[in-house]
Amino acid sequence: DKCALSLFFFSDGEPTDHVQLKTSRAEAEKRMVDAISSMANRFGEILNVTMVGLGDPYDDFSSMKAMAKAATDAGAKGSFEFCSKTANAISSAISSL
Repeated sequence: DKCALSLFFFSDGEPTDHVQLKTSRAEAEKRMVDAISSMANRFGEILNVTMVGLGDPYDDFSSMKAMAKAATDAGAKGSFEFCSKTANAISSAISSL
C-alpha cells in the first residue's frame, strides 16, 4: 500500500470500445470513467492516471480528458497531455510525465 502506482493510456482519442461492448459511445465512456473513478477511490493519491492523446489539435480527446478528470475528482492524480504526430512531440509528452 506504499507503492506508487501508474496507469498510462496512449491513444489517438478515437474510442472504439463501444463497438466491442456493443453499446453506445456515451455508455462506453461512462463505463471507462466509472472504472477509473473506482480505481482512484481505491488507491487515492498513490495512483497516477496519465492520458496522452496523439493526433491533431482538432481531434476529439474528450473521453481521455473525462477519465483524467475522474481520477483527479476521486483523489488520484489525473492528467491529460496532448501531443502532435511528430517524434519530437511524442518524446516531449512522455518525458514530461
